[in-house]
Amino acid sequence: MAEVSIVHIEIDGEEEEDIKKVYEGKLTVRKPTNLMHRTGSIRTRRRPTVGFDLVIVEDKPTRDYASMEDVTITIIYEDDTRIQFLGCSCTEVGETTYDEENEAVQRIDFAANERQVA
Repeated sequence: MAEVSIVHIEIDGEEEEDIKKVYEGKLTVRKPTNLMHRTGSIRTRRRPTVGFDLVIVEDKPTRDYASMEDVTITIIYEDDTRIQFLGCSCTEVGETTYDEENEAVQRIDFAANERQVA
């Protein structure tokens, strides 16, 4: 994939404008497990994750991300590559941090059922 500088995010077809960073998260395949006489691993269901840093604007209402379930998140790169995360549910709404420009930034994480490149 080519290097990109502009990324757009859509949640159920509506563009999200106040995004600062996007994270395509990890994919867990096996999980370590303690067995009776040794340590082993079990296979897990592959659940890709996606998250983003949201800039909180003072006079603009924000969505209720914590209650979002079964939404589609689309990442649109500058070269028109689209990556869709289907069946997303919010897993964590992180703490609010303040950066050097005094912007309030909040981390939102989602777990998806499927990741598609379109």
